[in-house]
Amino acid sequence: MPLDPLKVDIASRISARFLNMRQPSPRKPLAVLVRDAGILDEMEFRSLVRVENNRTEYFPTLGTFAILNEDDEKYVRARGGVLKVLHTLINLYEVDEPSTQYSREQFLERIRQRYDSVDPDEIDLGLYLVSGEFGAIQSFGRSADGTQVASFTIAETVLKIADPLAAWNQRVAIARNNASAPAATFEAAARIRFEDAVSEIYDPAIQDNRALVKQYENAGIAEAGNFARRAADDVLKGFRIIEEIFKSIYLAPFSDRLEPSMELLLRQILETTFIEQTSRAEGVARNLCMSFIAPLSDRFGTIEGNIKDTGNKMKERLSNAITLQAMQGFALETSQDDVEDDATELEVSGSAKSPNVFISYAWESEELKRWVLEFARHLRGDGIDVTLDRWHLGLGDNRFQFMERAVTRSAFVLVICTPTYTEKSEGRTGGVGYESNIITSSIAEKAGKQKFIPVLRSGDWSQSVPVWLKFAVGCDLRGNPYSPEHFKDLLKTLHRKKADAPALGPVPSFDDEAESQIVNTDERIELEESSSPFLQLPDELSVKEHELLDAATNDPDEQITYRRSNGKEILQANGKSFLESANRRTRAAWLAAFRALQQRGLIEVSWEDRTAYHVTDSGYRASDGLGKFKRWKTNEILLRALYMNANPDSIVIKCSGVVEVPPTFYADNVGADGHIMRSLKQDRSLCVEGVEQGVTDSLRWKPTDVSFTNDETGELVEFRVRGLRSAEPGSLLLETNG
Repeated sequence: MPLDPLKVDIASRISARFLNMRQPSPRKPLAVLVRDAGILDEMEFRSLVRVENNRTEYFPTLGTFAILNEDDEKYVRARGGVLKVLHTLINLYEVDEPSTQYSREQFLERIRQRYDSVDPDEIDLGLYLVSGEFGAIQSFGRSADGTQVASFTIAETVLKIADPLAAWNQRVAIARNNASAPAATFEAAARIRFEDAVSEIYDPAIQDNRALVKQYENAGIAEAGNFARRAADDVLKGFRIIEEIFKSIYLAPFSDRLEPSMELLLRQILETTFIEQTSRAEGVARNLCMSFIAPLSDRFGTIEGNIKDTGNKMKERLSNAITLQAMQGFALETSQDDVEDDATELEVSGSAKSPNVFISYAWESEELKRWVLEFARHLRGDGIDVTLDRWHLGLGDNRFQFMERAVTRSAFVLVICTPTYTEKSEGRTGGVGYESNIITSSIAEKAGKQKFIPVLRSGDWSQSVPVWLKFAVGCDLRGNPYSPEHFKDLLKTLHRKKADAPALGPVPSFDDEAESQIVNTDERIELEESSSPFLQLPDELSVKEHELLDAATNDPDEQITYRRSNGKEILQANGKSFLESANRRTRAAWLAAFRALQQRGLIEVSWEDRTAYHVTDSGYRASDGLGKFKRWKTNEILLRALYMNANPDSIVIKCSGVVEVPPTFYADNVGADGHIMRSLKQDRSLCVEGVEQGVTDSLRWKPTDVSFTNDETGELVEFRVRGLRSAEPGSLLLETNG
């Protein structure tokens, strides 16, 4: 079968964009080149593109080049680069030590020894494709700007590539077979029809605009104004017609049945259509109102507002139409399943049969996938029959059918809520988006039933729970380990074991009613505060929270950047990478501090960039109150106790650094005269980090002085101290004299 021309076209555009980027950065991620998400998703499925960074960046793979015609210059460059790199790698592995580290320049020199002419850009392209497709290089580092392979070692798997040309030809065959299609996809064909239908929709407005120009040239300003108003009305009228065109082209073919997979696709198309057509209508209106008659330019603000309002209402109506159409087909398929579910729920509640539970979550990190796996095992150990994709979805299985059955036939669905899950769910992307379509339909079908339970794993309730699930009471399982009490409450719900209300007591006496109400109110508030998950943090910021907040406020963009890239977590602010070279325990501490700043409301995620966390007003005030964070780099401190009539005691303690901890105070009290009275809780202190546990257990004297050398400046730093105590594991806290 011939190659699908649509995919060939996209592959050509991606590869051309990839090769034409400003050197020396041929491997930079590509911006989205086309709006047709359906085709890009299919290309991703067939390994023609690799998607990263929340599905906003598309990388070309070797298959992207292999799908092109053999006489295409881009195909020739990719093939030449891959073959030269593979031949050289195989030869080097056979003659050099396997652990040899090669720089880019050394590798280019080795290739020049084998070939008469070498294009460095072609070799860079070959290195990029070989590292991603064949796994022939390992331990590779990027250049400072992250755009080139700066150095690498050769993987032993390179020996399996006995014939590089055969390996290339095999990859070409795989790419072309996987990319073949008998006809254009539905979304591509429908898009062409839609574009044809709306291509002349604003012609009446444009004709009125021409009349406006003519009248204006003939000094008929009043008449020109009438044409301008008529043209603006025609823009809105045409914009409203788009709704009917969308229904006739995209919804009418599925009047009998709308599969969940097609529902997901239609929602993606609707989002794209809404953005494109709103921009187009605004552009036409702007030209009508601002091109010729200056006094009419003010009208554009009003017309633009009307267009946006009309567009939002149109999008909402079309979204509701998609939901209703999907529910009709969904009800036909699951009507029998509903009966079985109801019978199952009755049986579970009335017997000892284990309830069936499906876990819905986003594959956002290896850490979360491991946590979900352990969580599922824990549930099964407590009598819950868990359905999990890692256990019940095998190679070759239909994942869409699995999700439909898992959601509809389970007694409960546990939704593992994270900010990433919400983003994918509300954006209707990936498997999470598909499950969300099924769940929202099922919620509408089974309104009022206790089936869908949000389980908060990271973030807070406002940002981590999808809007369609905010009605449900959830279970807070944040933290490592999470709360045993909260998990026990979840088990009770799944086993349908409700807590028995205590017996009713006698009617109380209402003497001294006012005093009783005051006391009871205080007790109730105290109880509510103690049980709130948002008040489990200490009153004062930890050392790492203070350092993170200080770095954020001094960052050029006044933010903390947190993202996952190539399986790694990155936490940066003010030029410092906090997770780089950190051990597992230190990484966990930094991430806990990062989450604590969010929970305290001192930073919040940006809606424009979900990897950026900006400092809030509360964060600035907290940072001002704490003062500038100060850290000294040193590998040891000298503790001494000075006496008037005896020789001093001293001890040298190895450490990784010293941090200044600002003073803390009790809550302010206001006197009768209106003056604020502050009580010192803890004076300024020094936190000594990286201390071996138990190093001060044998001390029988009280330190009075501490000194150390600042490794960065060579300066001797000294403080008078009046107390020593252990703080967090691996650290000491020295309270200074002011």
